[in-house]
Amino acid sequence: MAYTYIERAYGKRFEAGQRIRFTEYKGERGLGVVRGVRGDPQYVRGLFDDGHEGDCHPGSVEILPSN
Repeated sequence: MAYTYIERAYGKRFEAGQRIRFTEYKGERGLGVVRGVRGDPQYVRGLFDDGHEGDCHPGSVEILPSN
């Protein structure tokens, strides 16, 4: 798993394809999916519904329930 450090440090397990909400953005702007990464980064890579992509602090990312 690529997000091993984050799981150890924050107790959150991120996997590519999970729906997320970046809590530092308001409303729909913060919705997206976890991107797959290489290595063991300290930030979660998100691809957001509005097309932008970025690294997010794990403490500011909420994993949404799958439907």
